[in-house]
Amino acid sequence: CIKPTTVFRGTTGPGAQLPRAAEKALFDTLTNIRVTFQECAWADGKFCKQEIFWVAQELHDAGVKGEVRFGMDNHSAQRTPGMEAIYRSLEMMPIYTAAGCTDCISPVDHHVGRFIQGHMGRAYQNALERDPHIWRTDVAERDIEHAHSTSAMARRMLMAKWLSDA
Repeated sequence: CIKPTTVFRGTTGPGAQLPRAAEKALFDTLTNIRVTFQECAWADGKFCKQEIFWVAQELHDAGVKGEVRFGMDNHSAQRTPGMEAIYRSLEMMPIYTAAGCTDCISPVDHHVGRFIQGHMGRAYQNALERDPHIWRTDVAERDIEHAHSTSAMARRMLMAKWLSDA
C-alpha cells in the first residue's frame, strides 16, 4: 500500500524547468510510484517531511489504524526533533537501522530493495543491449548528471518506468 519514491537531481517550482512536459506526462501515468526532484538527489529534511506525510496518507487510505512501527535508515534528516514530533503526532514509531548495517538488516534494502535493484539491473541490461548508447549524454562535454540534458530526461523516464514495473 506504500508507494516507492524515486528522487532525481534537479529543482522544481517557479521558473524551474523540471520535470519537463514529457516527463510529467509519463510520471502522471505511473500511479504506483512517486517521483520527486531535489537539488541534491538524497533524502534531505524537506523530502523526509513530505515523504512521511505521503506514507501516513497511504496508510490511512488503506485503513491502517493505531500505532505504526516502521524500519528506517539512520539518516540525520529523519532524526531531527521536528521529524520526531511529526512521527509522534502521526502515531508512528520509527525503528532505526544501526549505522553501517543498512544493507544487511534494513527491511527495505534487504528484501524489497534487493528485488527492485535486481529488476532495475535487468531492465538496464536489456535496454543497453537494444541501444549501447542509451546512457550517453546528448552533448559530449556535459556531465552525465546534467539535469537539463535531453538524455538525462530520457534516463529519468526509463528509471521511473523500470521502478513502476518492479
